[in-house]
Amino acid sequence: MHQTRHHIGVVLERICSQARLTAEAVADRTGSTSRDVADFLSGKKFPSTIFILRFAQISGTDPQLLVKVWEDEHERRAPRPARAGQAR
Repeated sequence: MHQTRHHIGVVLERICSQARLTAEAVADRTGSTSRDVADFLSGKKFPSTIFILRFAQISGTDPQLLVKVWEDEHERRAPRPARAGQAR
């Protein structure tokens, strides 16, 4: 089964690299598990907004910008209702 990767993971991973943060440091400072952080950074899991806000704070990233990236991806991945007369 093919698992879709979340783009926000690439963004988070790049921010970690720029901020010189390890996944373990991110987990410790955000109150997340190391496994969850690894999954967020690899794009396997989609993070919560709480995590995004905490991550922005510890990495020195603009929280509004990071939340916007989160919202854009969340909207793109939301199931869209089928239009009348449109086959699925």
